[in-house]
Amino acid sequence: IAGRKMGDNAANPAIALELQQLPAGVRAETPAVPEKAAEVVIKIVANGDAPPGQRFCVLQGKLGEIVQHAPAIRIVVKPKA
Repeated sequence: IAGRKMGDNAANPAIALELQQLPAGVRAETPAVPEKAAEVVIKIVANGDAPPGQRFCVLQGKLGEIVQHAPAIRIVVKPKA
């Protein structure tokens, strides 16, 4: 879940999101945080052929020309069972 900063009161326009540096074979559905909304759900999907491993990814939010990065998120792709 990605959201606005505390105390923002959700009064700002939509915030575009991008999850950067994903592992090979992994994609993220990163909808924008809509105007007057507080959060969205980000869906992360690994293809069937994604190699096992881990990577730290960065969530970037962009509001107009302002860009902010969230702390790194660890993405782990486990071997097929």
